[in-house]
Amino acid sequence: MKSRKRGTAEPSTLLRDARRHLAAGRFDDTEELCRRVLTRSPDHPEAWMVLGKVRMGQRRWSDAEAVLARGCSLNPGFAGLHAALGQLYLELHRFGDAMGPIENCVLLDPAAGDQRATLVAVYGARVFATFSERSKVAMTICLADPALAHSLMHRAWLSLLRLDPEEVSTLELLDAPDYDSFCRLASDDRLSRWEASAFVSLGLRRFLVADLAFERGLTFARRWFLQAGASAERHLPLLCTLARYCFLTEYALVCEEDIAGLPAHPTSPVAVARLACYRPLAAHPDAATFRELSEEPAYRNLLDVTVREPVEEKAIAECVVEVAPIADAVSVLVRQQYEENPYPRWTTVGRGGAVSHDVARLARGKAILVAGCGTGREAVDAALIFPAARVDAIDLSRASLAYATRKAAELRVANVFFRQADILDVARLGRSFELIVSSGVLHHMRDPVAGLRALLGVLTPGGVLKIALYSTLARAVYAQAREWARREGFAPTLQGIRGFRAAVLARPDGDPMRQRLTASYDFYSVSQCRDLVFHVEEHSFALPELAGIFRELGLSVLRVEARGPRDLEAYRARFPADGAATDLRNWDVLERENPTMFSRMYVLWLFRSDGGARIDVEWIRRTDRM
Repeated sequence: MKSRKRGTAEPSTLLRDARRHLAAGRFDDTEELCRRVLTRSPDHPEAWMVLGKVRMGQRRWSDAEAVLARGCSLNPGFAGLHAALGQLYLELHRFGDAMGPIENCVLLDPAAGDQRATLVAVYGARVFATFSERSKVAMTICLADPALAHSLMHRAWLSLLRLDPEEVSTLELLDAPDYDSFCRLASDDRLSRWEASAFVSLGLRRFLVADLAFERGLTFARRWFLQAGASAERHLPLLCTLARYCFLTEYALVCEEDIAGLPAHPTSPVAVARLACYRPLAAHPDAATFRELSEEPAYRNLLDVTVREPVEEKAIAECVVEVAPIADAVSVLVRQQYEENPYPRWTTVGRGGAVSHDVARLARGKAILVAGCGTGREAVDAALIFPAARVDAIDLSRASLAYATRKAAELRVANVFFRQADILDVARLGRSFELIVSSGVLHHMRDPVAGLRALLGVLTPGGVLKIALYSTLARAVYAQAREWARREGFAPTLQGIRGFRAAVLARPDGDPMRQRLTASYDFYSVSQCRDLVFHVEEHSFALPELAGIFRELGLSVLRVEARGPRDLEAYRARFPADGAATDLRNWDVLERENPTMFSRMYVLWLFRSDGGARIDVEWIRRTDRM
């Protein structure tokens, strides 16, 4: 067969060659092929997209933006162009600008799971000032996807909801100043509108709403359903959504109504749902018969969450493999806390889209340890990111490990293995690991340094360790709250934590403790509030203190995870000689000027500086998680 002349090749052939050149970094060859396509087809979407990626590869950011924006205007229905423009803005840390193109991509291609995951992360830094119908539709698509980390977007969801003209009726109801006002507003029409809103209902299924006024409105709604007659039966799906939410808070909501009249043996779906608003159903003697009462999907979902799943977890807990008996006295107390209150009770995880071939290849055969995995969210996330690696996850609490095991099975994750063990006994696993992750765990040990030494004992040469630890500066107000709770006699029980929350709300509006606690997502459920303020063992650190510990252990800092790009930019402007931004003494200077800089903990990537082995991190970097 005769070869085609240079000028007559099909656009598909030219673009295939262009993509090959682009992957190899041959930008001039890629551009020449794109220009040939555009000469023949001036609005060709893929040619504009590849040309934009050429400009990104050349770090010609303004030109890349112009090329991709032009391509989007010529081809508004081509999702790939919007995705590329969104990626450009993300690389430039222009997160506000990235939202629109990524929303367009999600709306144009609902099957693009990776773009939905990216959009959820973008929403995590977003508070809406004006309403956008496009954002509402895109957010609803994300809420309907069970494979995303929805809790990231709880603030964006609430801010958009409060601006939505279609939700005014529901918001007027939930913002009622008192229960009597709520009752006057609670018409069948208004309740039906709330019930019919997928945006509101999905939000209540996916995350806690960290807002005092909204929580108060939900307590009014629960009380109304308790006292309503036939009206409650007309709104069974809404009642079930409310009951499910109450279960997710672990019944943290204040209860002022008399619930003595709740039937001991409910015989209707409404009676079951009412009971579920106030008490867990799994241990009820009639729980096995509740499912027969209705085929209503919302009711069946309520029973799945409040009965079937806890029963499964109880059976799983009995089969959890124990590596060694928990012997350390503090570890025994910590285990007891998490047996009573597994933390956190997550519902979804950021699964995202397909794993790239490079990541799968580089991570094949790697061993990852999640030390102190709790309920397994981080371990499942790691297993999804690195499907060709093995993830071992250990924790003190069987209840937490049972929750983790159930969620892993639900998500069909087969490369994660949960076992009960103290970090102090991690060597008994009989394995070493290229990556060890221990987030928010070491500071709950009797001797955090001993825990860190134990982890280093199973880190491979060239391996990396990611830890997250409390900052003394950032935790100051929580330390005050811990002392106040102890002094006032609040116990780490359901009633004690309810009482503590009520006492916090009784403090003046401008009180710093009230402001910090009520702004925390952890304030809005029992297990999370217990972890936040009532933990049996807690240490915190200053950065110079950590620098000394790391020197003693022969560790160097590979990366400090900043709160956001602005903090990193401030560091590099202040300390230009440290391009890697890893000097803890410099970060200490910035933190003292902004004590909330590490409010989400110090997140540090470490490696052995005295080992001599090459640091093996490329397989992690390729995921954009480092």
